[in-house]
Amino acid sequence: GDGIIVGLLSMRGGVGVTTLTLILAHQAATHGDKPVIVIDLAFPIGSVGLWSGITGPRNTVELLSRQPPEITMSLIENFSVQNVHGFYIVPGPATITDMGRIRLESVERMLHVLQQEGYFVIVDLGRATLPLLWQVPARCDWITVITSAEATSRMLANIAVQTLPKFGIDQQSILLVFNDATGRKPTDITLGLPRSPDIFIPYTRNFQ
Repeated sequence: GDGIIVGLLSMRGGVGVTTLTLILAHQAATHGDKPVIVIDLAFPIGSVGLWSGITGPRNTVELLSRQPPEITMSLIENFSVQNVHGFYIVPGPATITDMGRIRLESVERMLHVLQQEGYFVIVDLGRATLPLLWQVPARCDWITVITSAEATSRMLANIAVQTLPKFGIDQQSILLVFNDATGRKPTDITLGLPRSPDIFIPYTRNFQ
């Protein structure tokens, strides 16, 4: 398959990971030629489902609790919801859930199946704590580290960019995204960061 897997993460909450996940999915569905699916792994409670008003029993924890051989494209479709922009979402749980049931092999299997089927897969990794332990970022073609102007956010982005290669992530596949979430123009967007951001997203009130 020729699917692509992109993971978005930030070690700091509130910098817009979910917003950017949904904007990227919308763009990919509008302009790309692959079917697009968003997988919410931002535990314990993912924002993708909450934002999209999806709160059913079908969520990533339930899906990934299944045995690896059960994880087929039709099962994934069964757990996914199509939204108005034409992309699919497998939401995270809407309540705090025991994630101990998730099987590592099933996470691998899900990503493998979607890649084989030619999907553009966008994974909201949130703060990435568990997905890092599950090696999800190492399975991604691109890992997007999101930071904002705030000092702590920059420091944590720095740590993420330095540390990800230790988890088997190729430095070339790490994108550093500066999301100007506040609208206060930062004096120097490279301040405290390991390098110039690859992408600068200007502040906008409008979701699109």
